[in-house]
Amino acid sequence: MFALFERNLREDLARMGAAQRAKVAETAGQHLAALGLTAACDADLRRDTFAAFAEADAQGLLSQRIYGLVVHHQVDWLLASGLQGRHSGRLATEAVKIWADGG
Repeated sequence: MFALFERNLREDLARMGAAQRAKVAETAGQHLAALGLTAACDADLRRDTFAAFAEADAQGLLSQRIYGLVVHHQVDWLLASGLQGRHSGRLATEAVKIWADGG
């Protein structure tokens, strides 16, 4: 699963511009909203996915409240960029994801 994400989602997000990343987040949010979901947790939040959520949030395009668990090796980048904690009422990154089970 992680290999597919790296090859198909993360590499694509890294190549996209801000408007394209925001559109990806908006489209996914619209699909989730159609299913009745009002909040979601990204338990593998990294700088590329956070950028997509933040760009959509800045444009008022997030349909859900998004709570992210920042992957432990991304914490330094997050803190250095000033993006820690609550980004807005719709986007927060207040926890760190650490894999302790080898998963």
